[in-house]
Amino acid sequence: MGAATTADQDEEFELGDDVASKPTNDTKGAPSAGPQSSSSKAAPASSVVFSPELLGMYYSRLFPYQLLYSWLSYDPSTAAPSKDTSSKKSTFTSTFPRREFSMTIEPQPGNEVYIRYQSFLSQEELSSAITKRRPTKIDIGAVFNYPPKDNKSLPSGKLQTQERELVFDIDLTDYDGVRNCGCEGAKICHKCWTFMGMAMEVMDEGLRTDFGFEHLAWFYSGRRGVHCWVCDDSARKLTNEARSAVATYFEVNLGSDKKGFSLSSPLHPCLSRAHKVLEPQFVSSVLPEEGHGLLATPASWINLLKTLPESANPVAIKLKDKWGSSKHNSTPEEKWGELKAALMAFIGKGSNAKVPKNLSTTERIRIEMWPVETVFKHTYPRLDINVSKMQNHLLKSPFCVHPKTGRVCVPVSNFATFDPFAVPDLAQLMKELDEYEEKGDKDESLAFDWQKTSLKEPFEHFQKKFLTPLLNEERKMLRDERERKAAVTAVKVDPGVSAEKARSLLKQADAVGSRNDGRKARTETECLSNYPCASALATKQEIKLRLKAAESFRLAGEHHWHDSANAYAVAAALYAEDLGDQATAARLFTEAAVVAEKVDSSFAYDYYRKAVSKYCDAAQYKEAAILEERTAKSHGLTKDLETSVEAYQRAARLHMAANEHDSADRALNQHAYLLGKSGQAWEAARAYEHLATFQAKRNTKKPNVPHSALKAGVLLLSDCLQQSTELDYSEMQEMLETIVELDCRFAESREHAFLVDLMQSVTQGDLDKFADCLYSFNTISEFDDVILDALERIKNAIDNSE
Repeated sequence: MGAATTADQDEEFELGDDVASKPTNDTKGAPSAGPQSSSSKAAPASSVVFSPELLGMYYSRLFPYQLLYSWLSYDPSTAAPSKDTSSKKSTFTSTFPRREFSMTIEPQPGNEVYIRYQSFLSQEELSSAITKRRPTKIDIGAVFNYPPKDNKSLPSGKLQTQERELVFDIDLTDYDGVRNCGCEGAKICHKCWTFMGMAMEVMDEGLRTDFGFEHLAWFYSGRRGVHCWVCDDSARKLTNEARSAVATYFEVNLGSDKKGFSLSSPLHPCLSRAHKVLEPQFVSSVLPEEGHGLLATPASWINLLKTLPESANPVAIKLKDKWGSSKHNSTPEEKWGELKAALMAFIGKGSNAKVPKNLSTTERIRIEMWPVETVFKHTYPRLDINVSKMQNHLLKSPFCVHPKTGRVCVPVSNFATFDPFAVPDLAQLMKELDEYEEKGDKDESLAFDWQKTSLKEPFEHFQKKFLTPLLNEERKMLRDERERKAAVTAVKVDPGVSAEKARSLLKQADAVGSRNDGRKARTETECLSNYPCASALATKQEIKLRLKAAESFRLAGEHHWHDSANAYAVAAALYAEDLGDQATAARLFTEAAVVAEKVDSSFAYDYYRKAVSKYCDAAQYKEAAILEERTAKSHGLTKDLETSVEAYQRAARLHMAANEHDSADRALNQHAYLLGKSGQAWEAARAYEHLATFQAKRNTKKPNVPHSALKAGVLLLSDCLQQSTELDYSEMQEMLETIVELDCRFAESREHAFLVDLMQSVTQGDLDKFADCLYSFNTISEFDDVILDALERIKNAIDNSE
């Protein structure tokens, strides 16, 4: 766009003219002198939260140039905080010199100038330009193939975007239709800010779980919204089409005040997960009077009941009368529970409910989905999707200041507790600096002035929890790339020469070993027979030669990989028995397994087992468990389910020994699933029961108990029907009672009701009841193939009994 937008408009720009100006209707302060030096005394605090003087002070003393530069350069060498900017020049591999910045400046009061295609070679250049120009707004764009500042000297169309973080923009103005707190437009309060917390939690979980992104940074926009920057290498390289696909994945058409919307049934797993996150907060923040009052007054609940599908009018009339009675005094939360229960009973769900004959399947689904749709209408994230679709979209820079509020765009560390009104404005920051300068005992370890203010906590959290892991990942990627290039170069070596070199190294190793303990050669078996070793130094020399031989055999090609694996294994045995280093032995046995796996899976399995044993000897149970899972997956791919089942069971035990309960949970689930996959229904049922009891003993996993118990119950029932013609539910009842004792909430769960209904349909030999039971449950959750097979067996048993 040609002109800069005002602060009340969107906070991002698309490609347009590089310079534009426009008059503004208000002035943000009087003309100012040049930026003050870092030794200048801060301006006195006043009712003014934003002015050119305050902004100049912020840019000269508090703006975190080092954090911004280190982040946008993706250069691991910049990770260590340093106030010295003289050496902060980008290497030729850095993206920073090709990064676009735009600035909105105000050279004269009331006249804004928007400058595009700015780029800087170093942190020093960036800080110099910002402190000189004192922009009222800074935007960050894409990384181009050439420095954007050279755009006018390049042929038309030559400047092209190369990469850019995947970004998301969420603004409270898009929630105006559901904000019942009195706020609208740019106005916000604590009540409506809860929508931002919900949106961040849903988006963060979805981006991490469904797309595997790890490096997400959330920032307060400074006024009424939040921005998300997804900085994984894979996210930065996404095409425009891929960005659009990711953004659209999260998009839900929430309708309008005049026109409703409907969700498909069953819910997509992404939406099902979002609903689990949103409904509790909907109940606590939207329904009560201290929230948005959706069920707090007669007028509000009447309006809500009016949104029910027309076919559910009897429910609306009944509840309207009940809630309007002087004897009825339920809370909004209780009313919501009553409303959902009444709708489920109305469509025939529950053990004693009857399905109304005059309701079509479409109407039943519509009524069932209404509570979910209501939660989504009020709380689901409302994305400005156009911001996310294009690489060339600019978005407000983190750490800058919003000119309308004077607040800093700080990182958000805790979605639920973040308070936009607690974010410091410029006047407050200047006061904090003054107070620090006036106190006697100063902390000499503080490298930056922002560490002397309330910006210290959010900025340091950003550095430790986001920036450091991100740059560590970049460092690992650079190392892997160097190793890959080295490997490609090494592969060009003559395989015959490499193999001959390996044999020569083995002879040298044999000679060292022979001199060391009086024997002529080394084999893995000999090393494991505990012969005394005269010299640890000689043993280390022998190990070094064998590892070099292993690498040479590895580079010689697939015909020598077996020799390479054996050389690794002998070195591992030497570490274990002669040097007593079990952990290193385990790593070398693993290396032997990785090489052997390419030519002989049975040899690889033996090496993996030895590696696991050595990790256990070293009490490194987590690493041992990870190897067990690797072998389990490998055998699962080759359809060796028996070995895979045993490996997952061992992995679960090792994870428990390492106190890695979530990982143990995952391994137990896979163990149970593969038992069912291999046709061992009773054993799978018992495995799922064990998983449910394991989950019930940990509060964080209790929500998963009903799901595991349901699988156990279905498999037990199918096994019972296969093994005997007489119905015996004793095992089933015993299992249900055990789970209820551990988690009393299971008795009230829909999974428990489903199992009870399932037993009744079998007892009565009623296929229609079985179908209704299955339909009612599967409209929300989908069953996996093992449970579907078990249900098919139950259906066939009912069919044969008629």
